[in-house]
Amino acid sequence: MSAELHPVRRTWLNDIVASLSGEEWRELQAILSRRSFQLDIIGSLPVELVALVFSYIDISNAARCLYVSKRWQDLILQPIVQETLLSQWYTPSDLPLLGARDLSQEELFQLKIDHAARFKKAAPYKTCVQSWRNDNAERFIGVNSQLTQSHYSYGLLALTMMDPKRQPSLRRDDILQIHDLRSGQARTIKTPARELILAITTTRNLIGYITFSGTCYAETRNTQVKSWITLPSATINAFAGRDSHLCVLIEWTILVWDTENHSVKSFNIPSIIQTPSLPRAELDRQTISDEQIHLSPDKSSVMYFALSSLSLTEGHSSTNPWDILYACHFSLRGELISTDAIETRGRWLLDHPKSTYCALGARSCGRDGLLAVCFTHVPLEPDDMDSTGPSLSIIVYDEINGKLLEYKTTGILDSSKVAVWKGICISAGETHVTFINEDGQQYEITRATSIVGSPERATWLNQVFVDDTAVVTFSSEERRSGNWWEFNALLFDKDAQEVVQT
Repeated sequence: MSAELHPVRRTWLNDIVASLSGEEWRELQAILSRRSFQLDIIGSLPVELVALVFSYIDISNAARCLYVSKRWQDLILQPIVQETLLSQWYTPSDLPLLGARDLSQEELFQLKIDHAARFKKAAPYKTCVQSWRNDNAERFIGVNSQLTQSHYSYGLLALTMMDPKRQPSLRRDDILQIHDLRSGQARTIKTPARELILAITTTRNLIGYITFSGTCYAETRNTQVKSWITLPSATINAFAGRDSHLCVLIEWTILVWDTENHSVKSFNIPSIIQTPSLPRAELDRQTISDEQIHLSPDKSSVMYFALSSLSLTEGHSSTNPWDILYACHFSLRGELISTDAIETRGRWLLDHPKSTYCALGARSCGRDGLLAVCFTHVPLEPDDMDSTGPSLSIIVYDEINGKLLEYKTTGILDSSKVAVWKGICISAGETHVTFINEDGQQYEITRATSIVGSPERATWLNQVFVDDTAVVTFSSEERRSGNWWEFNALLFDKDAQEVVQT
């Protein structure tokens, strides 16, 4: 509210106006037209308060604020304001965007803002598609994600292939195809003695794979230096990695290999684990339907996730049991640091005709300290839906607080393959990839394909991987010419290169 004008000043002002000539009136109007009587609240604030205000503005809208005024532009480009805005999306563990080195401060800020906005609105810079024939493709079909023959992280895609030049009776998945989605380069790794590859993983520093003989190999991404260890068994339940460490679950034993220091530590998982969050239930490893492992950020401990499909609790009938997802935190000496558990609808949904189910998979959510470990669809029955339609339950593990958390995102999701990245749920269907933001906004992009003709059977979606560089989906199809395998990469880094067809 404006202050009341003092009576004495009002009298003086009236006397001045009454004495003005016509020329003086025109001059006064010109002066008033050049003066703005609007108050720029943001421009008048200290930079620390401006940073606080912009912490509530979505990063995808920040670019437009640069053009409000010169004062706003100067404030937004202040380091403290930029850091506040960009921290909504970028984390210390992210790879730097390509082409960012030679940019000015303003150009780099614009690039990062545009990158985040494109991801939120499903608008990649380009799409990369590659397909190949693999008559063993049916081996990949299913919900079992424990041992994957494809993996993607930090811009590097690894997948197993057969050698088409070998005799059909000798063909097996003994070639590892490596695609760098940042540089566009591709290369192959052939296993010694052409052994079958059981499982692969990629990290910021390594490409890891395990062969049929129980040998675990690690190859550095930059120098391609290879090292290996012999595992006590080839019965592999889960395989994961982080930086220069590889982690293997072999039946009851977790083994951690530090490839830099050439050291190996191992411990056994207890056969029965109880958790305070669900005192009525206990984890019996004889009832596990799916399990995963994940190294902590400092590589000093291991997270063990297990989905127990036969765990029954009070109030649930034996004909319609709910699964229980367990998260157990172990030190490398095998000490149980903490446990948590959450009830899910996985088993029930698996047999439900109008629902889909995703197998357990422990992958980064793109937020430091958050890990997506399981996805389950809520039943698509009218009585079970709210007014906004069907929703997807996302179970996330908070590494910092050691808790399992459940989120729900609303939208029509027609696929059983889902990933989550920085608050965005990404659902891959047979023909489309759907992005659903935290505020419920939904964007769709058509999945490109390089396979000519129609499949004899429906397309099978096998994997969905995501990071700031790309969203990668895998699919397999059965055709008259044989089984075909394909990956589709939506490239969100402006300077990422399309992979050359191999």
